[in-house]
This record gives sequence, C-alpha cells and structure tokens, in this order.
Amino acid sequence: MQAAPLAPDEEQRLFLLQALDLLDTPSEPAFDLITRMTANAIGVPIALVSLIDRDRQWFKSKVGMDISETPREYAFCAHCIVSGERLLVPDATQDERFFDNPLVCGAKPPCACAPPPSPRLLPDWPRWRNRSSSAPAN
Repeated sequence: MQAAPLAPDEEQRLFLLQALDLLDTPSEPAFDLITRMTANAIGVPIALVSLIDRDRQWFKSKVGMDISETPREYAFCAHCIVSGERLLVPDATQDERFFDNPLVCGAKPPCACAPPPSPRLLPDWPRWRNRSSSAPAN
C-alpha cells in the first residue's frame, strides 16, 4: 500500500480543516443527502464525505460503510491533497497504490475522489454551513 505523502502546505491545510469545525460533529441532513444522491447517481455501494486529519480519515457522511474513521494511510483521497487533481480508480484491486489497502476487499466498483474547493471559494463558511445544514433531507 502506498500512503500519500504529506503536502508542502500540510500545516496550513490542517489549520483550515480545524477552522471548519466539522471534525467529530454529528451527521447533518445536508451532507447525508449529498452522499446518498452521489451513491445513487453513480451506482456505487459506498460513498463518503471524507475529511483528512493529521493521522486519520474521518467520515462526515457515509453510505454503505459502518465505521466512522480509518488511519490516514488508508485514505485514497489523501492522494488528491498532494496532487490537487481528481482521482479515479476503476479497479482498486489492480491499482499499485491500493491493491493491498485494508479497505480494498476485492470489490471492483470505481472509486473517485475530488480535492476540496479552495477555502476562498467559501468566504462566509459559518453562514453557508448554517443555511445548508437546515436543508430538508428527502
């Protein structure tokens, strides 16, 4: 398994992650709705909103997985942090970075990760979060 290296701006990224005040918070209908819709739209059994902390990958929202976090080195999406690019893994069992990852259990649905938007795209985060978290879940 190839764990992703740390990004050059890792300390700044972690500071901004902490400032979002999302880690270890309860599930929220808006996030859960997006996660369910994503899983249904692309036809995959597992969909996650994953936040990559210093030593762990924590799931703000999840479909098809019961655990709430994994060690950071298991995180596919940690590779996006370094590259800044989207990540598409058609078959993790055949990908040299992930084939022996404990999360890869022989299933072959594609895996996709996208880097988070730049924090400057959400300049008024607390107000946006409050408005979004009150959205009804259908």
